[in-house]
Amino acid sequence: MNTFSKSIEDTILQHGSRGMERIRSALAEGYCLRAADIVLTNRGRVVMGTGFPVIGSFETDGPLGAIALYQVLETLGSQPVFVCAPPISRVLGPLYRTHEVPILGWRESVPVMAAA
Repeated sequence: MNTFSKSIEDTILQHGSRGMERIRSALAEGYCLRAADIVLTNRGRVVMGTGFPVIGSFETDGPLGAIALYQVLETLGSQPVFVCAPPISRVLGPLYRTHEVPILGWRESVPVMAAA
């Protein structure tokens, strides 16, 4: 199984364009296998952040991966919830469990997150 996990890790880094291969040496080999084990053995509510504000809009690649992960987690019996700001919270809201977090300064955001 470790060989399979290493193969997945190699593939992820081979096709990445964000320099993640630079931090590989900081991670113990088998991190994909460990992540899968955590997902499979810890069912329940899973909070997922996505759609962070970027120059007047929101990130465009994160929500697609987050939706795929959401669907996998739900299929496995977990209850994923997206935590995100408008406008992405309102786009995802009709189809997925979401908790909207307004775009505020750090100090103003603390009470909102504490209430979640």
